[in-house]
Amino acid sequence: MKAEGFKHRLVRTALAGLALAHTALGGTVLYTIGELGNCLPNSLVTIQSLHINFDYGSKTVNFTIAGTSQETLDVTAYLNLLVYDKNIEVTPLDPCDEGSLVPALCPIRRGSFSATHTQNISAEQAGKVPGAAYSVPDISAVSQLRLFRRRNAAGGGSPGQGDQVACTENQVTNGVTSDIPGLTYAAAAVAGVSLLASGVTSVAQGGSAGGGAAAHSIGPGFADVLGWFQIIALNGMMSIDYPLVYQKFSKNFGFSFGLISWPQLQGSIERFRVDTGGNLTANRAGDLGAAPLLSGAEGDEAKGCIKGTVSGIRRYCESQGVAPGNAFMTVLVVLLIVAAIVIVGMSLFKSIITLWARFGRLPEKLQRYRRRFWGAIGRVLTTGILLFYTPLVTFSISQLRVGESKGAGAIAGIVLILVTGLLVALSWRIWTCIPVEEGKRNPSRLFDDKELWVRYNFLYAWYRHDFWWVFMAIIFYKFTLGVVLATAEGDPTGQAVARMVVEVPLLGLLAWARPFQLRSSNILGIATQAVNVILAGLNFAFVPQHCLDPIVKGVLGLVLVAIYSLVTVVFAVLVIVDLIIKLRTANPHREQRLKGHVETSKQTNDDPESDPPKTPTVRVQ
Repeated sequence: MKAEGFKHRLVRTALAGLALAHTALGGTVLYTIGELGNCLPNSLVTIQSLHINFDYGSKTVNFTIAGTSQETLDVTAYLNLLVYDKNIEVTPLDPCDEGSLVPALCPIRRGSFSATHTQNISAEQAGKVPGAAYSVPDISAVSQLRLFRRRNAAGGGSPGQGDQVACTENQVTNGVTSDIPGLTYAAAAVAGVSLLASGVTSVAQGGSAGGGAAAHSIGPGFADVLGWFQIIALNGMMSIDYPLVYQKFSKNFGFSFGLISWPQLQGSIERFRVDTGGNLTANRAGDLGAAPLLSGAEGDEAKGCIKGTVSGIRRYCESQGVAPGNAFMTVLVVLLIVAAIVIVGMSLFKSIITLWARFGRLPEKLQRYRRRFWGAIGRVLTTGILLFYTPLVTFSISQLRVGESKGAGAIAGIVLILVTGLLVALSWRIWTCIPVEEGKRNPSRLFDDKELWVRYNFLYAWYRHDFWWVFMAIIFYKFTLGVVLATAEGDPTGQAVARMVVEVPLLGLLAWARPFQLRSSNILGIATQAVNVILAGLNFAFVPQHCLDPIVKGVLGLVLVAIYSLVTVVFAVLVIVDLIIKLRTANPHREQRLKGHVETSKQTNDDPESDPPKTPTVRVQ
């Protein structure tokens, strides 16, 4: 008990320091945001808009209220503020009292009404608000306004509170948030630069179809950066009652797998769902934002203990402005559009070089591109499937579990079978290409055989010979992660345990095998996966059994955001450095093959009876 008390005091002391720094700059205002939530069904008074400013610097509360009433009422108002685990009664308000007269509410007339009022609060009331409320981003705070019929002595009772006639609540903020649109654009820019770096690498090293998209290189390639952004977003989709600060942070990365709000697309998907037996009740884009995000599940907020379940996928989709029933089709259509743009671009480039060939001589690289055009298309599409495999598995299984639209469910099943079947077939094909010598498979053919290398190198190019098969372990990891997120939806403890079972073996494999050719790639892979394991372990803090104090949960949410942000910044820096270094680094397998050709050429030159030496051919990556 003493240890728990010490822990809470330590956390509160740290937050108090933040609060003092913020208060010194004048940050002592809380205000309401978002849509109103009705906490009294069938009320006599309907509050349609309510804006409240809690200014604890000047010790005033300013509010603007508008609504309708079914009858004329004398009322008394009670305003409460729930901040973390503190339920604070801000001030009772008698609109007919001389010291707090509000003519528009004395009485509330039948029909429409509106009023603006400023009420003073005591220093004692202002001091009840935790200092963290002024400085911590996305605080856990809710305001509640209740209206009671005013009872008087002439009516046979004592003056005071009668029947409740209205109740409304909405979210409170201090203006500091992790939901920053600019963060999404910055992350997209980092991904774009890493894609450019991978493209430059591919050209500099001979036009490899895989480039940096499927394998680690000196620094974080496009697959590394995009995969990291997807981990942030997918982690936010877990059925765990995360603090609001992390929920809003993770939503900035939904673009990494195509979960974007596009009104025209949402409307088309909803029409398709209706035509194929879907039900749009409480599951349509137009209904999003009808209620404030007060909590992930119903429970005892005062104790910080969530008793119900959290639908992580639903919560995340709604935060993106996408109805949960539209999520799979949204991701699929966006990815198909991206694939179409890539194919059209590659086809246009082929047309240009074909026209060039009629009027001049093409460089050898471009001639090879023309000859292997359809193979290049296939490799690019397969690389795309690898990049988005986990989101596709997650949303496909989630759509199948919902079973709401027969059409969407059928498409989800077909997509899941096709993409998984393709990756399994490629893995089997590569496995069967490896000859067995003395009871042991010799993978050298994968790196020395020109045709095999051109077809499949984008899957295993950067792995060491003996660990070429690690790409199959990565595919299995991606599949299992998607299955865990979708099938364990609504079970936070089971999902957290399963997530650790998925993450820890991959860390063990990377630490044991160190499978990449380059030392820097091994360091990057192991370090990134170690962070994944640590963050997956932190998820246990938010499972219902622990019933953490809300203020402690808020601190842990900040820890999650801080770690993810730090790694993201490191990735951004490394991407810039990597763009420079990659231009000067050749693929080790290509160097080995070139070295072998050069040695053969030297041996031929030393033999006077041999044929004239031939120019060594450099195999394309």
